[in-house]
Amino acid sequence: MSKALIVLLSGSLFTTLGAFLRLKAGSLATRWQPLGEGAWGGTTDTALRQSYEVIGLGIVVFGLALVALTAAWWLFAEPTGRRKEGRSV
Repeated sequence: MSKALIVLLSGSLFTTLGAFLRLKAGSLATRWQPLGEGAWGGTTDTALRQSYEVIGLGIVVFGLALVALTAAWWLFAEPTGRRKEGRSV
């Protein structure tokens, strides 16, 4: 596994994790309480929801930066000039 593939996969993972955190911020910031038999209700802490959204956005930006770095690394890499043995081009 090459270094570029590892960075690409980790960037994709961070992007997915940040998007999930950002999309589920409201659910994560809700404090659920039982209202009766089989009934639940909750109140959402808006400051906590905003904190989850900002953290999620930061993680998404970091993941996209890793993906962009990998793409630039792959596109603008200088050729090494070496050929593998037994392989014709």
